[in-house]
Amino acid sequence: MPHTRTVQDTSTQQDNPMSFRKSRQSSLRERTGSMESLATSGTFWEVGNYKVVLKRINNGPKLCDEFVRLCHERANIEKQYAKSLQSFADKWEEKLNTKLHEFGTLRDGWFAVLGEARTLSTMHDKIHEELDDPVKAQVGQWRKEHFPKSIIHFKAYKRASSAFEKAQHPFAKRKGKIDKYRGSIEKLQMQLQETRQHPSMEEDKKQALLHKIDREIMQTREKLRVRVEELQSFTPIYQRDMQVEFDRCQREERERITFFQEILIRYHQATDVAMRAHAAHEQLLSDYQRIDPDADLAKFSQQYGIDMPMLVADKEGHWHLDDGTQYPLSTDPTHVSGGANGHTATSAAHSDVTPGAAAPVQSTYAPGTRVTTVYPYESARPDEVDFEEHQTIIVLNPEQHLESGWIYGQVEATGATGIFPGITQPMSRTHSNTTPQAHSLALSL
Repeated sequence: MPHTRTVQDTSTQQDNPMSFRKSRQSSLRERTGSMESLATSGTFWEVGNYKVVLKRINNGPKLCDEFVRLCHERANIEKQYAKSLQSFADKWEEKLNTKLHEFGTLRDGWFAVLGEARTLSTMHDKIHEELDDPVKAQVGQWRKEHFPKSIIHFKAYKRASSAFEKAQHPFAKRKGKIDKYRGSIEKLQMQLQETRQHPSMEEDKKQALLHKIDREIMQTREKLRVRVEELQSFTPIYQRDMQVEFDRCQREERERITFFQEILIRYHQATDVAMRAHAAHEQLLSDYQRIDPDADLAKFSQQYGIDMPMLVADKEGHWHLDDGTQYPLSTDPTHVSGGANGHTATSAAHSDVTPGAAAPVQSTYAPGTRVTTVYPYESARPDEVDFEEHQTIIVLNPEQHLESGWIYGQVEATGATGIFPGITQPMSRTHSNTTPQAHSLALSL
C-alpha cells in the first residue's frame, strides 16, 4: 500500500544517516532556486539526464514573468516614495506659509529643503515610469517571440525533447543490453560461489554444476564484449547527435542571457540616481550657503525694529515719522467701511468704486466680532496671519497699538493668530471692465 511504503521509506532514511543527509541537501537545493535544483545525478550523457536542459527551457518564460513582477514591485516602491516626498513638501510649505513665521534668507533655506524634496520626487517618479510599463512591454514581446507555445509545451521544449530522445534512444538500448549482461554475470558469479560452498551436495553433481555455470559466464562475457564494442563504435554518433541539439539550446539560452543583460543595464540606467541626486544636494547646499544672518537681522531691524523711522509730534501735536512721512500712514483702500458689533462691512470689489480713489475706512472692530474674508492673504511679516478666501476670523484685543487699517484676530479654521489688513492697496486692471483686485478683505458676519 502507498501509505505503508511511505512510512517504511521514512524509517529507512532515519536509520541511514548518509541517505537522510543527501535528502536534506536535495531539499535545500530545491529551496535555493539555483540551477542545481534542476540538475540530476551523474553526467549529461547518462540516459535521461538531458532533461535538465528541458527544465531550463521550460523555466525561461517563468523567469520573464518573474522579472516583470520584480520591476513592477520596485516601480511601486519608487512611486510611493515620490508620493511621500511630494506630500512632505506640500505639508511643510503650507505650514511655513500659515503657521511658522520664519524670516529672510533663513526662510529661503527652509524652502530649499522642500525644493530638494520635490526634485527627488520628480526623479523617483520618473524611475517608476521607466521601470513599470516599458519593461513589461519589452519583456512580454520578447517572451512571445522566443517562447511560442504548442498545445501543451513550449515549442522549443517540444523540439529539444524530441531531438534528445531520438539521439539517445539507440544509445540507451545498447546500454541497457550491457547492463543486462553485466547483471547476469554478477548473478552467475553469486550462484557459482554458493555452489562451491554448498555443504551437502554430492561432489560429482557439484563439479558438473560448477562447469555449467562457468560455461554460462564465459558465454555471457562474450556477449557483453560484443555489446561493449558495439556501444563504443556508436558512441561518437551518439555524442554528435546530442551535441547538435545541445548547441542549439545553448544558442537560444545565449539569446535569453544577452537580452536580460541589456534589460538589466537599462534597469541600472533607470535607477542610477547618483548624478541627479548629487546635483539636487549640491543645489541644496548652495541654497544653505546663501543664508546671511547679518542681512536677515538688518532687514528685520529696518522693517520691525530700531532702524524704522522714529515717531515724532509737530508743534500742533500731529504725529509723523522723522523721515517726513505722514503718520498714520495713508492708504488707498479698495473696499470700504468695517462694521462693529454686528454691523456689515462692504467691499469695493463688489461696488463701483474707482481704483485709486479714496473711500471711507473703518478698521476698528469690537473684540469678538466675526468677519469673513473675501480674498486670500499671504503674510509678509512674522506677526501677520495668512488666510484663504471665505474663511472666518474672530477679532481679538490687540496686544499692541496697530497701524490704521490693521486688525488683530484668530483664523477660526487654522487657529493661527496675528494681524491682517482690513484695507489694502488695489492692483491694476487687466481690462477696462475688470473689477479691481485686492490682497485681502474681511466682511463682518
